[in-house]
Amino acid sequence: MSEVERFRSAHHLNEVNKEVREARTIKDGSKDRTIGDVEETNRIILEAAYRKALDTETDQIQEENFSNVYTADEIESNLRLVRDLEEKFAQQNESEPSKEEIMRLGRILEAIVIEQIELNEWLGEHVKTQQTTRFDDYTNGIDFIAEFEDIGKHLGFAIDATSGHDKTIEKKLDRIRKKIMRGEMGEVRYFRSSDGFLKGKMELLPTVVLAIERKTLVHLARLWVQGKQSELARHPVKYFFFHEVLVQLEAQLRFAKELKERGKLKNEYILVRLNEQVEFMKKSVPDDLMKVLDQNFDHGHRYVSVLSSRVFSYDYEK
Repeated sequence: MSEVERFRSAHHLNEVNKEVREARTIKDGSKDRTIGDVEETNRIILEAAYRKALDTETDQIQEENFSNVYTADEIESNLRLVRDLEEKFAQQNESEPSKEEIMRLGRILEAIVIEQIELNEWLGEHVKTQQTTRFDDYTNGIDFIAEFEDIGKHLGFAIDATSGHDKTIEKKLDRIRKKIMRGEMGEVRYFRSSDGFLKGKMELLPTVVLAIERKTLVHLARLWVQGKQSELARHPVKYFFFHEVLVQLEAQLRFAKELKERGKLKNEYILVRLNEQVEFMKKSVPDDLMKVLDQNFDHGHRYVSVLSSRVFSYDYEK
């Protein structure tokens, strides 16, 4: 995290601490604390976290910075599509408030995960993150890229973060499955590696979905807006996410191998990319991973684990 980002985070923390204190006016042990009180507290926490998430988007890749890769007309066409989609999303949010909440929760989760992967090594050492452009977020369903450093080659995978229910998770996993069947994987039109060496279009990116339930996200958001980095650094959710990534990559690799055995794998490089990523992740598995997973539970993590095995099977049917 840069000094500018640290200053912005500290400044934002001062602004939201007052709201957090106000949200705690009813003590946890009070007999008068109602479900409505809890929801109001959560609402204030999530609103503060959403504003902080928007502040962190200053590091997002901008389409305009790729003028040496794409023509001005191509970039403007992509930006026009972004504006059209944002207008469409805004109209949908007005008519269906639940969609806006899902969008906000996803943005909060994305911001927390991006920060914690680098700051507190949620996916292990030597992992860098890069938030994608709005174009790639909206059209390719990729929120950010995780890159692995110091290994002699460029490895990384695309991440789609969500706090949606099981149907949302299944839909996202099925989209990845269909890509593999077509001989495709994740694609980012506006890509810039953390070392600046690679810039432009990146294809055949293994893609995973990270998911946790709303209750867990609210707890993370509370710690995040209060700047409690030590608690975030050892939070069980980092084990959930590491396991979700590994489970999905392994399931996708098994699926690709089965397609090859049946003579239906359309792109052999998919096997190469998935195998490289799985092998690298296995080297970074925390020693206490299974112990922590046995002692903690999250519905989002459970859905991802169960659905990965089901969706990435040859005979999968919705």
